[in-house]
Amino acid sequence: MSTVRRWLRRAGSEHAQWLYQQGVRHALPVNQELIDRPAGLALLAAALDILAGAALAYRRILGQAEPVWSWIGFFSRGRLLAPPPPPLRS
Repeated sequence: MSTVRRWLRRAGSEHAQWLYQQGVRHALPVNQELIDRPAGLALLAAALDILAGAALAYRRILGQAEPVWSWIGFFSRGRLLAPPPPPLRS
């Protein structure tokens, strides 16, 4: 439980926004209703909600038994707990 609390405190708004964008990107093709963000829901909570909804939709559509967390890890490119790396500079 302390790991979750630590992660929630450490997850900044930029990372929450990025996670939300990944959720939207994967939810749009399968269920646009997942995009509706309830009023008052914190951005990080909304990001996790949409990622979970998209994961469940893909599992159902593809008939897969993979755990939901595996799908969420795929959607977040393995960066659920850590912010994405900075963009490459040219």
